Amino acid sequence: MRRTVLLLALLLALAPVRATTAGSVPPRLREMLLVLEHRLVNVDFENEPLAGVLRFFRTWTGVNLIESPVLRAERGPAELRVTLTLTKVSVKTALEIILDLKGLAAVYRHGVIMITTPKDARGKPVLRLYNISDLTFRIRDFPAPDLMLRPAGSEDFGKIAAPEEEGREHAFADPETILDLVRDNCGAGTWEDEGVSANVFGRFLVVRQYRAVHREIGNLLDLLRAYR
Repeated sequence: MRRTVLLLALLLALAPVRATTAGSVPPRLREMLLVLEHRLVNVDFENEPLAGVLRFFRTWTGVNLIESPVLRAERGPAELRVTLTLTKVSVKTALEIILDLKGLAAVYRHGVIMITTPKDARGKPVLRLYNISDLTFRIRDFPAPDLMLRPAGSEDFGKIAAPEEEGREHAFADPETILDLVRDNCGAGTWEDEGVSANVFGRFLVVRQYRAVHREIGNLLDLLRAYR
């Protein structure tokens, strides 16, 4: 099991990041992100309320950036003050730094970009089934044809029938192993959330998770199939 986990960690490190397809991003959001990425700005915030920071970015870019009601309800004013000085950076970079410093997240809702808590940004867990029968079935070995040349009259000499093997075990033969890999490598910090669960049911993984985590699980299973 330890060898499997280490190998999986290497696969995840080397796997290329999948580009988001154009069709999966709403056109309006794509326009907003391009503006945020290309508009340069100087910032000098000293204990500025987050609402004031977002107002400054809205004025500078024309992109609607607002605090979510959940964020205002869960975080006090003192937690939402920003001190930051930057020169000639994109608004996107400045915003990402602020989100990182304050432990916040951004989500696209109702045609605007909302700044909120990471949990709120994930949305509600949804149920999905993953067929893993192709990962768990045993690899069968069949005996090759007997190509040994024998002199005439010795057909029965030394002829031994090779038994057919039942099948070879492999790293992912046990569905519980795959479930453990999913829990260990996807959705860090989310498995104890209310409404989140993962179980094995026959040849399926039955997972109730956030949409972003489901994308991680899909990528992980693709890696396991490539390794197998």
